[in-house]
Amino acid sequence: MSSHLQNDQELSAGGVRVYRKTTEGTQLDYVETPATGRGVLVGISLRDGHRRRILHEHHASCHDFVRGSIYIRDFGDRYRADMKSSFDFVLLEISHAAIERAIEERDGPRISGLARVTAVKDEVLVNLASALT
Repeated sequence: MSSHLQNDQELSAGGVRVYRKTTEGTQLDYVETPATGRGVLVGISLRDGHRRRILHEHHASCHDFVRGSIYIRDFGDRYRADMKSSFDFVLLEISHAAIERAIEERDGPRISGLARVTAVKDEVLVNLASALT
């Protein structure tokens, strides 16, 4: 997939990696990552019109992303997605250690982690991602 990227940038600090990944045109492929202990990935779509088919263990699901759609997934799960159209995403890879630090520093009841979501609109995260670009 990386050979088809028009934009492939990375910044890392404090257990968080920020990526900007963009494709144009129809030369699309798939994304596949094995299960690892890398942490959690938060993807934020910066434009309308991206579609992907995610292959789960026993089924597949298709998702349409508009500007501001996010997904959150754990790297502990194997991931395979067929990219059906071009995209422009800011990706936040957050290590388990960074998540634990944030949980420890937070007042109030303890949380157990982040919920997995796909193609859910989040105006706060898209505005944050836009500020990073």
